Amino acid sequence: MDLAVAPPIAADPTAVHCLEDLAAQLDRLRRQQGRRHGYVRTSLDLLGRASGIPRSTLHTYLSGSVLPPATSLDRIVLALGCGTGELRHWAQAWERVADAERGSRARPQLPSSSRLLTFDALVQQQLDRPTDRPPEQLEMLVIVERTQLTPARTLAWVDFTATVMARENGVDRHAMYIAPNPSLEMEEIEVVNAVNCSPGEHRTLRDPHVRVLEVELDHALDAGETCLIEYRVDFERARIPGVPAKVTTEVMRGFRRTGPHYTLGVSFLPEDPPLHPRQIQLAHADADENTVRELHQNRWHGTHVVVQRPAAGLHGIRWEWPS
Repeated sequence: MDLAVAPPIAADPTAVHCLEDLAAQLDRLRRQQGRRHGYVRTSLDLLGRASGIPRSTLHTYLSGSVLPPATSLDRIVLALGCGTGELRHWAQAWERVADAERGSRARPQLPSSSRLLTFDALVQQQLDRPTDRPPEQLEMLVIVERTQLTPARTLAWVDFTATVMARENGVDRHAMYIAPNPSLEMEEIEVVNAVNCSPGEHRTLRDPHVRVLEVELDHALDAGETCLIEYRVDFERARIPGVPAKVTTEVMRGFRRTGPHYTLGVSFLPEDPPLHPRQIQLAHADADENTVRELHQNRWHGTHVVVQRPAAGLHGIRWEWPS
């Protein structure tokens, strides 16, 4: 009597929490892909040709010895037959493994980035109203920020555009946190020009001192539903007369973990161009500058960067001013 061969168990990226789990689920993917072509498992040679990753490098990734870079994992799972719609689940799996790997390493002292995490935790502790929603319930898929500078070389406003997705039913708002600035009246910082959303109940926390700008979505989202929101944060209206403002020489956004697709643009005045504009990335607030590339101004007197899946840390644009 012939015995039917059981089909391979489907790969499940949600089951990945460590390097061993990742290796096991990628092996399931190799078996699934191999079965489609009459093999027990897709060979490293075939996978190397499909992904563009050398065979020896693939071996270290697939054996669970080394965590592949996020972009390499994308190439591997796509080569093994996953659709682009599945990449988000594998990206989340990569983030869990990366977090686990970082947590397993002995650290004699906390990195400077821990200050950002501590600050965020203190903010979350004060957001205790029934309408407050932790950031984990509203996922940012795409973030676009455009900033404008004033003749005094300070920040005038930031246009914020984001595609967001609810992770559970009933998510109806988003919040942005503004750090304290001695030249600004924090209570005067407001959201204007809102699209697909409206200003919520802004408030200023005291410990730490931070402005919370709440934006209410046009309707509560169901789990998996997406929404495009736009608004402007106006800093000029909050300037305190007679208090010198710090000259702006950089614009950055911090990410606690691997972030969404991020685009940042800075507009300068045509009569006051910057010197040496460049894209930078910092592992933490006190890290040495890592210059990603030099930037050039376009015909509209601005410059911009695009970062796909930015790593945890700070990403942005830095420049100098003529004396």
